[in-house]
Amino acid sequence: MKKPFITVLFLFSGGALAQEPINLECRMENVIDEPTYFRLFENKDEVRRPVDLPVERITWSATVVTISSEIERSSGANRTIRRSRINRETLEWTYIDYARNMMFEAGKCKIVATSKIKI
Repeated sequence: MKKPFITVLFLFSGGALAQEPINLECRMENVIDEPTYFRLFENKDEVRRPVDLPVERITWSATVVTISSEIERSSGANRTIRRSRINRETLEWTYIDYARNMMFEAGKCKIVATSKIKI
């Protein structure tokens, strides 16, 4: 059990030092949907997309990576519409869709090579 933890921790830390992205492929158990992909840079906390798409905020802790998609209101305030939490040790994935009032807890991510996916 300790060896996978060290490998995952090393990959997360090593990716930041080399400025290489950490590419994750995440799936929910018993759900047929296509996988969700994340490309993370540990030293960056926020990625903005074009104006018509949500803002994504990424926060890092020692145990969890949280990715929040938000929409900007005309008042300038943000409203969270989706949130993903990925456990850094086990790569378990929790997905919450606030707009549809749905929560999935039984997800799993795996680290994939950059050349295998286009995000």
